[in-house]
Formats: sequence, structure tokens, C-alpha cells
Amino acid sequence: MAGYNLVQVGNQTDLMDNDFVNLTYGCDNFEGILIKVNKTGIPGSPYTNGTLTNAVPLDTTYVTILAGTETICNRVPLSHFASVNKFEAGTGIVETFSASSNKEGLMICEIDTGCWYLDKGAELSVQIHRDVGGTSALTVDVFAKVNGPSVPSPQTWQYRTDNAFMLPLVETLYVFGTDLHLSAENVTMQYGGENVLVPIEAGAMLVNSDSVGDTLITNMSACYDGIPREMQINTASTSVTFLAQCKEIVKSPMVRKARSWIPNKFKSLNAKERIVLSQGH
Repeated sequence: MAGYNLVQVGNQTDLMDNDFVNLTYGCDNFEGILIKVNKTGIPGSPYTNGTLTNAVPLDTTYVTILAGTETICNRVPLSHFASVNKFEAGTGIVETFSASSNKEGLMICEIDTGCWYLDKGAELSVQIHRDVGGTSALTVDVFAKVNGPSVPSPQTWQYRTDNAFMLPLVETLYVFGTDLHLSAENVTMQYGGENVLVPIEAGAMLVNSDSVGDTLITNMSACYDGIPREMQINTASTSVTFLAQCKEIVKSPMVRKARSWIPNKFKSLNAKERIVLSQGH
């Protein structure tokens, strides 16, 4: 059941070479971040055509999301979240970014954060850093789903660039690289008493079989999607990176706030609204 408000986090921002922006919003809870990145050209009135140093600028544009002092993701390339959205919704990079002098390039994606309740005085913070530039700005708009009646369900996104590491409560594990649908490498996951070897190519086939879009996805493989497990992850490959969706244990302050917040959300319903809700809307 939805019931959140859609709000803009901070202001629309132009990012040039090595620019950093910290966008904040004060709310009681949030359950998702929406990001749009557009190649808009050289800033001015009007904007004129501009170039990009990197034809894939979102590989070097990083996002960090904080719930107060809690880190949801830390310097994850936006291209990774764009690929996840391409897999799940057919969106992500909907217009290919061009390094040439023009205004071609658009990304639209949502980052599923789960539902986080914030302490009094804490804020949602979305930080974006563009590492490699060019003459064209990347114009960023950030929105959030806030103050809904959802129960706490916090989760984080853990980004790893090494080939041996341990992660807590992994629900989904994505592997990123080049031409993974042709990869001969494997990923080994150890959890509980199990030791599971998954071919990266198999995960890439799963992504393309389950994707809602028609375009072949070559840069992403889904090697695990199941019960959240603490796992040791290993691979012999040195050319891949990992992004894991990890569940968090809900802490007592978050539970206490939700128990107060959710009933108060329903107190404002009038008689007709209560009847419609009771009908299973």
C-alpha cells in the first residue's frame, strides 16, 4: 500500500568536472530515492552543446545515501543502479550519453532503500560526486518517497571492488563487468554449511531472461537472489565489481517511532476513506 509523498531533495544541480553536491531533506521516514541525470550542455542562457571526457560518465559519477548517520550506500557508481533499473523496469540509461558536442544522454532510476525511520533532527542526505568531466554539465534531479505508512524495512547497498570479502544478510548479489554474458569466470558464495559456485555467465543469462526490457544487458549478472544470508564471496576474476542488496535488523528506536507514526497517519482519514480502506484498497 502506497501513501508516501513525492518530494524533491535539494535543488536541481549542474555537475561539472570533480563537482560534489550534498542534497538533504528533513522527513520522518523515506522508502526510495529517484534520480534523473541529463546531459544538458555548457551552462548558460541558453545551454549550448558540450562534450564529455568519458562516453560513459555515470561510471565515474558516484552516489552516497545517508539516513541521518546511517550509511545506505557509499560511493556507488550511478551506472550500477542504472543497470539494476534496466533489468527490473526497462529504464536506467534511456538515452545513451554521447561524448560528442551535443546534449544527448538521459538516465532515470530508482534506488530501493527499504523504509528508514529517522531520529528527531536527522535528515535524508543524497551526495553525488562527478569525478570526470568535460565541457558539458550533467544536470541532476533527486526526488524521494517520504512520510508514508510503511513499516520499517531498512536495507543497504554494499559496493565492493575486491575479489574476496564477507557481507551481512545479502538478499541479492549483482556482478558488474564487460561482456558478462560471455564470461568464463565463476563466483563462489559460502553461507551456512553451503559452498555454492555460480558461473557469472549463468547470472547474466538470468538477468536477460527475467528483464522486462528487450535490450541485451551485457554488463550485469545476478549471482544470488534469495533468503538474506551472511556470506563469504570469492572470485578469481580481477575485472568485475559487486553490488549487494543487504537487509538490516530494525533497531528499537525505529520500531518505537513507527508504532507512533503509523496510527497517526490513519487518524486523519474521514469516514468514507476508512470504509474504502477497510474494503481492501
